[in-house]
Amino acid sequence: MFELPEHYSLLIYGPPGVGKYEFCLTLLEKIKAKAIFITTEISHEKILKDYGKDEKEIFIIDGYSWIVEEKIKVSKDNILYLTDLYYLDKILYAIEEGVKFLETTKATIVLHSVSTLFLYNDESNVLKFLHKLILKIKDVYGTIILTLQEFVHKPQTYYTLMSFCDGVIHLKFEEKDFETKRFMKIKFLKGVSEYPARDVEYRVERGRVFFV
Repeated sequence: MFELPEHYSLLIYGPPGVGKYEFCLTLLEKIKAKAIFITTEISHEKILKDYGKDEKEIFIIDGYSWIVEEKIKVSKDNILYLTDLYYLDKILYAIEEGVKFLETTKATIVLHSVSTLFLYNDESNVLKFLHKLILKIKDVYGTIILTLQEFVHKPQTYYTLMSFCDGVIHLKFEEKDFETKRFMKIKFLKGVSEYPARDVEYRVERGRVFFV
C-alpha cells in the first residue's frame, strides 16, 4: 500500500462489485484517523459491522435508508439519517455534526458513492457541490475519499472529477488464467513519491482489500 499525504483528496472508480467499498475501509484502517462515512449504497449496519473498531471512532451519514425507504430502526448518536438527497448542502451540515460527535478537528471523510448523487440532482449542481466539498474537507478537516461507479457517466464527468482530486485509482476486473481477477491501477497520486506504476492484483476478503 502507499502513504497518502495529509489534507488529500482521492477518487476511486471502478465497476460494481470490484471492491471500492472494501478499499475505502482498508484505507481508513491505514490512515488511523477518526472517520465520517457518507453512504448512499450500503446500510449503516453493514458499515458498522465491517468497520470493526470502536463505534466512537466513526460517524455515519446515512443516505441509503432514504433511498430504499427503510424505516429508522435504530437511533444512535453516531448515525445521522439524511431525509433526502436533493439538497446537497445538507451533507456539509451533517459533516459538521459528525465532527462534533467525534470531538476532533481532523477526520477522514468517505463518500460512497458519488454516482448516486447524480440520480437526484442536475449534473452541474453535483459537480459544483463536490468541488466545494473537496476544497472544504482538505482545508478544514483532512482527507476525503470518493468512490464513483464506472460505465454510468459521460467521459467528461470522469475527467472533471479527476481534475478536482489529488489522486485517482482505477479498480478493474480482468480475465486471467480462466479466472476473473481484480487489479488496481494508480492513475496518479500527487505528492506521493513511491507507488506501483504497474497494475497490482488484489483480493477482497472480510471487508478488506489484500494485495497479491
